Amino acid sequence: MRDKLLHSILVGIIAGVAVWSAATFNLTGWILFMAWISYFLFGPTLRSNAWAFAQMIVGVLLSLLVIQSSMALAPLIGIWGNVGVVILLVAVLGLLEDVQPINVLPAYYIGLVIFIATGLPPVPASLWLVIPPILAGFAFGWATVASRGLLARSLAGRSDAIPSNSVADASFQ
Repeated sequence: MRDKLLHSILVGIIAGVAVWSAATFNLTGWILFMAWISYFLFGPTLRSNAWAFAQMIVGVLLSLLVIQSSMALAPLIGIWGNVGVVILLVAVLGLLEDVQPINVLPAYYIGLVIFIATGLPPVPASLWLVIPPILAGFAFGWATVASRGLLARSLAGRSDAIPSNSVADASFQ
């Protein structure tokens, strides 16, 4: 129980540093935390998360394309332009389901949703307001897993230590 408490305090401190970082470096906090959560959704290894991060960024870029295309088609066919663009995008992404390692479809969709939810204009300059908090969130995810691994190793000689087969051990694979 003591080890769990130590881990919880450690994660709480990391979360506090994340909040401080968001405020200090003008990062959008909810984007940072969405990316931090995503780190755990896509597996605890650096490799799996490098691919997930790349796919999330592609999702952000695709959102610019979706918004621009929908805006271009709106004067011609109204809402049906947006509907058509979304159908096409989802169909194309569906083709990637079996293509390793770019088959983590939720990463694309999270990137799409993050950018669209910001309400920022669909211009390349807006990317600089979205990509840094995503990167920071993945960094905090890695820091959480790595620090848990360090804590587990420091407590390894004790019978009530965090199990060695925990997700923390996977961060260095």
